[in-house]
Amino acid sequence: MKLLFKLLFLVTTYLALPKNMVAQKKIFFDKSWEKTKEKNASFYRIITPDGSNFSVKDYFLPENQLQMEGLYTSNKLGNENRIGVFTYYYRNGQKSGEGEFKNGKLNGEWTYWFKDGNKKSGGSYDKGDRTGEWQYFHKNAKLKGKGIWLKDEKDGVWSFFYDNGEKQEDYNYTKGKKDGEFTEYFNSGKIKEKGKYEKDSLYGPYEEYWENGNLAAKGEFSDNKYNGSWEWFHENGKTSCKVDYKNGKFLSGNFYNEEGVKQSGKIYKDDLSEKLEYTGGSEAMYELINKQLGKKIDLAGAKKAKYKFFCYVTLKVDEKGNVTERIWEVPDLDDESFEDTWEMVENINASIDDFPRFKPRIAYNRKVKSSYSFIYNIDFAKLKL
Repeated sequence: MKLLFKLLFLVTTYLALPKNMVAQKKIFFDKSWEKTKEKNASFYRIITPDGSNFSVKDYFLPENQLQMEGLYTSNKLGNENRIGVFTYYYRNGQKSGEGEFKNGKLNGEWTYWFKDGNKKSGGSYDKGDRTGEWQYFHKNAKLKGKGIWLKDEKDGVWSFFYDNGEKQEDYNYTKGKKDGEFTEYFNSGKIKEKGKYEKDSLYGPYEEYWENGNLAAKGEFSDNKYNGSWEWFHENGKTSCKVDYKNGKFLSGNFYNEEGVKQSGKIYKDDLSEKLEYTGGSEAMYELINKQLGKKIDLAGAKKAKYKFFCYVTLKVDEKGNVTERIWEVPDLDDESFEDTWEMVENINASIDDFPRFKPRIAYNRKVKSSYSFIYNIDFAKLKL
């Protein structure tokens, strides 16, 4: 009889236990969020039945710090199964993002933060599409940009600001395309360039300025092409170049020295390139980056981990061809959820430090673009060692 009572007690106790203590599941993931063994894991996931739903919590390793928590309507955990409030965290425990899912899609107000707790951005979603006004902030909490989204497309006036509070640019959009007048500014507040777009193409009068306020270029565009008479200026305000175009086709032109005196000799279309030229060409640039990475990175380890890396970097170049600033567009280095797993950013920056000078901008005899953008994309799993 005593044995029977013990068995009944154990069964009753088991049935009384919360389901999450009976059917909890733990899964381990590597740096790329691929399933792996515990010894190779960078994250782990706890799945717990919650009524007809499933509660999911992801954790950082080795800190055991919560990385995400949310609810799914199926144990398959597909994105379409997300429901209710989801919260994401940095390794230090600070929230990185929070908002609601409805029928698997972003819905309602969402807020994103920097690692220090300052707000990064915020706005609303409707069935997964950004909608209404969104605001974006610099790490110092100053406003970075604001504008309206209409079904996940920019619409109306979008304004962006430097981290010192000065206006950076104003652009008009219609259904995601630049449309209407625009103005860009230096961080001093002076106008950098202004013109007009029609359905993402430049049309009409255009002006560009030096930072000292002097005019750098003026002319007209037609469907994104130079049209009519264009004139460029030295920084001292004197004419540096005059060119005639017809719907983008070069007709004729002349160069002028810094005193504004016309130079002898015929000029050709190729003399008027607007793009900065890397010494040796882009192939030489990528070769230098590859060489740097080959020396510094555990290529075999990255290959085994099936690590992928993509970046889009813009370099600011001065008149003499020196790189004065590098802007990491992708990945966003302000997004501190980004982990530079194999020190890719550090080593690409080291490669940039070794870059030879670009062709001096003054060699073009007129103002050319002061930036140079490049993409670096690598899938280590496909790397041949």
